[in-house]
Amino acid sequence: FKNKRKYYIIRENIPLSVASDMIKENFHGIRFEKKLSRVYPYEDTGGQVLGYVDWDNRGATGIEKIFDESLRGEKGWEQVQYDRKGRRVSASGLNGQAKKDGGNVFLTIDVDYQAILEEEIQKAVLENGAHHGMGILVNPNTGEILGMASWPNFNPNNATAFPVENRKNRVISDSFEPGSVYKIVAAAAALETGIFNRQSLIYCEGGKWELLGRTIHDTKDSEWMSFEDVIIHSSNIGIGKIARQEGNEALYQMSKNLGFGEQTGLFPGLEVQGKLSPVSEWEKISSSQVAMGHYVTTTLLQLAMAYSAIANNGLLLQPFIVRSAYSPDRELLVSGEIEVIRRAMSESTASTLRDILEKTVTEGTGRNAYIPGYRVAGKTGTAQKVIDGTYSQRQYVSSFIGFFPANKPVLVCGITLDSPDYGKHWGGTCAAPAVRHVFTRIINTTDFNNLYDWVQPEEKPIAKNPSTDYSLPYQFSASLGTGEKNSQKNSGTAPVSSVRSITQMESSSDMEILVRVPDIRNMSIKNAQHILSKLSLNYEIKGSDKIIVDQDPLPGESLARGSVCLLITGKKK
Repeated sequence: FKNKRKYYIIRENIPLSVASDMIKENFHGIRFEKKLSRVYPYEDTGGQVLGYVDWDNRGATGIEKIFDESLRGEKGWEQVQYDRKGRRVSASGLNGQAKKDGGNVFLTIDVDYQAILEEEIQKAVLENGAHHGMGILVNPNTGEILGMASWPNFNPNNATAFPVENRKNRVISDSFEPGSVYKIVAAAAALETGIFNRQSLIYCEGGKWELLGRTIHDTKDSEWMSFEDVIIHSSNIGIGKIARQEGNEALYQMSKNLGFGEQTGLFPGLEVQGKLSPVSEWEKISSSQVAMGHYVTTTLLQLAMAYSAIANNGLLLQPFIVRSAYSPDRELLVSGEIEVIRRAMSESTASTLRDILEKTVTEGTGRNAYIPGYRVAGKTGTAQKVIDGTYSQRQYVSSFIGFFPANKPVLVCGITLDSPDYGKHWGGTCAAPAVRHVFTRIINTTDFNNLYDWVQPEEKPIAKNPSTDYSLPYQFSASLGTGEKNSQKNSGTAPVSSVRSITQMESSSDMEILVRVPDIRNMSIKNAQHILSKLSLNYEIKGSDKIIVDQDPLPGESLARGSVCLLITGKKK
């Protein structure tokens, strides 16, 4: 060896099965160092959210990086004696310090939903020849992130084998001109100012409008369109004229109200804020361009939270993905709670927009998101990409942001594809079907009707999509709660916690969250715990048997999220 070092690393990351034979040989001068490695049991599912750890078990991206200090723990050590032949002579350590396990972080991600979202993004990218795609699922009534993904993805168990681009969480790291999905901003501002109502008429110039030396086109050669038809059929000319009449300040303020131009704070230090220039920097044509989703950039997360505000009657919520986080000493570091940032628009404006966006799906550009028997609402977007400083005529960013049911939404889903094949590039063609597939598969999951039984349409079969394979590659259970609030008497069974989004009952106020108590009698403790924690209900177990024989409250009653159910165990009848 040329350099005088105390030791040389010959090879790293050797599997124990390979190294075991070498260890038996007891080579003189060679020391084997064992290291624990993080294992991600769901492999690539949720990889971009979770992130991964490097060789030294330090968080490199995602949740691993944000909570690295609390997740890592502390190594233990002890001082021992060996004889000259390498045999240990001290029975116990002379000195030492016990190891300390890392803390725990529990997420709001629903693993079933996450897997569905990832599969549908992948399918949409491949079927439409896109460079990549991304998607998000949000509970609009709470701000909980239920799914977040982009494709191509990576497996955090072997992160360095994948390109850096695959490890990006594009939902928070990529900003883009959103195109027509941004038209809801100008529409909301116009309704708030009272200048327009949904039946106001706008002259759309027969599909071609010369404005300040530029030509704005529509896909249809319409003369007069109502305000709502401008959104339903995504008229660029119509929304441009609406924006010019409502004024720059109103459009800018509604953009700020809905959270554009600022980070959400979901992933501190890892999230981009997009671009929303102050009005003082706008040109004379800017209001019309911004209203169409140009000269402004957003993340998919920002768009999803803006549509969530429409869905929940006008409140911009703080998104959160961490249900709770604990230090190695079991100290509570983070507790995810519903937080209203501001009222972005009035309830009447939000209600009007929900109606219009539902018509967009039944009559307009979003028809490919329609699910028979269910009230889906949403908006398409098809934005030209800026390449070398000019708008491309062949490459687009295509999106659909939707929610359902339109009258009382429980889920918001946004999917964006980058550069799908020209001809398939319309948001209504490539992104809207992907959102429909996500919603349809979620409707068909085992627990959905237990959580949202009032969503099920009367006298109509559950949504079907023959082209979609509903099977998941493996069984999932999402560990989203710690069980810290759950107590268990005379039982050795460990709490199993997992949380799915919570429904709003029809009689509740904006943020009052209620769930229906399921029938868990004759179930095992483990199954009962799993079901209750999916509903975000706490529990107390009475008895030492493993089967639930009675419960309080009884099945069918409504409880507030976080309430305690008494589970009585006994012998199975």
